[in-house]
Amino acid sequence: EGEQSILQCREIKPFWHCLELLSESFFQHPLEHRQAALFDLLTTPSGKIPHAILRRIAATWVQQLTPGSADKTLLKALPPELTPFQRRSLQQLADALAGLSKSANCANALLNYARTLDYQQRLLDSALNPTRGQEQAATVDAFLRFLLHLRIPKASDVLVFLNQVQTRQQQQSAGADAVTLTTVHRAKGLEWPVVFLPNLAEGHMPYLSGREEEPLRALESERRLLYVALTRAQKQLFITLPDTNADPSARCSRFVAEMNIELSCAVGRAISAGVGKITLPTAPGETVQRYLAALGNPLELDVVEANLPVASAASWRAGQRVRHSILGEGEIQAQDASRLHIRFADGKVRVFASDLAAPHLTLAI
Repeated sequence: EGEQSILQCREIKPFWHCLELLSESFFQHPLEHRQAALFDLLTTPSGKIPHAILRRIAATWVQQLTPGSADKTLLKALPPELTPFQRRSLQQLADALAGLSKSANCANALLNYARTLDYQQRLLDSALNPTRGQEQAATVDAFLRFLLHLRIPKASDVLVFLNQVQTRQQQQSAGADAVTLTTVHRAKGLEWPVVFLPNLAEGHMPYLSGREEEPLRALESERRLLYVALTRAQKQLFITLPDTNADPSARCSRFVAEMNIELSCAVGRAISAGVGKITLPTAPGETVQRYLAALGNPLELDVVEANLPVASAASWRAGQRVRHSILGEGEIQAQDASRLHIRFADGKVRVFASDLAAPHLTLAI
């Protein structure tokens, strides 16, 4: 997880606080710590209530809170000026807290807490971008499944176990013989000698739900995220692609074609070997050209263009798969003399003027 344990993730903290409330170890912490914990419960997942209001509620709530009274004292701490929407949101939190004590197994209690709050969906709805929301929701799912598999009924025993896990993580040296599992977002600013990027597939990267208001901007955001992943490697980068034999519906990410990996590797090998000239089947992209310019153009490129199956108005037909230079692979849904209707991996059908689309389309092989 890079520099942050899953147990320290913001989306997991409320569950930790709930375990402490169940075990009553919550009340062993200083007042300031307890108030901060209550603020976590009020803000995660987001109820779309201003934090200034929630801080005042936390300050009042912590003064009244006693063992077994979290739901009742929360409702007493609510100021009268709350809107109906804000009151309903906090009532939902009170209901979730009230349900904690109704199960003899703490893992089931936390599962019910998440269900009452619609926890994962609210993480998705309030995330800065879809990928981040998916990561947070998946982290919560994994944490709850982990607790269920532990089969430890008492909250106090679960806390002892989790604290031991956290202590072991903190004691591991930076040079330990281990593999770091992390998300791309949490890898920002970090580097490793060897990086593995698994399953570079459509639907995974780029992740596009089909509900984006500005799909091209969302796609560009995903492209920048992939750049972050690729540049974490100091020496070696390994990329795996989906197994289309095991899953015929799986497709390689459109970014694979954009990266032109074979050409990039050929250029890299030529530079490392000190070769002065190299013949390429296609012209390198702007990124390769900028890279060579930054190195002082140590390599002469001789481009021999290959004959690619270029899409033409005569060859277009419904059901045909094509590749768009920006949007990736898609399938022609309909066509007429002047327009093409193409469904892309994000599920959206886009309409193009045939003459304007021609420079951007090739037939998918």
